[in-house]
Amino acid sequence: MKKAMFGILALAMLAGNGVQAQQAGIGAQAQQKDLVGNWQGTLQAGNGLRLVMKVKKDDGKLRAVSYSIDQGGAQIAITSISLDGNAVSFSIEPLDVTYAGTMSADGKTISGSQTQHGQPSTLNLEGERGEYVGDPGAAQVDAGGC
Repeated sequence: MKKAMFGILALAMLAGNGVQAQQAGIGAQAQQKDLVGNWQGTLQAGNGLRLVMKVKKDDGKLRAVSYSIDQGGAQIAITSISLDGNAVSFSIEPLDVTYAGTMSADGKTISGSQTQHGQPSTLNLEGERGEYVGDPGAAQVDAGGC
């Protein structure tokens, strides 16, 4: 009888851990699919251009601004931005810029290509949720206008 009770107790504990693990996995997947936060990378064009992109959600819709650190850091409005599964895309219509990338499984990086006036350039981004991700050699940009 003790063996049977121990077996039932052990199964109940394993089942409980499995549910917790499944719930943790669902939470991790939801976090991976989040584009909101600050992203930075270097556009592989010319000598390279350091970029920062700040993404937020406004009434459930993604909105973003970009800053070219090496070109004075002025705010550039991103016309449209989306995350569909792991596919990330954005455009800056006045500059004829489009971007297509893939978010990593852990949601920390995006690998992709930015195209301007038909010329593609590699742009890989690293993300941080919350605090601004700055470059130690550049003045931090106030992204409050996003």
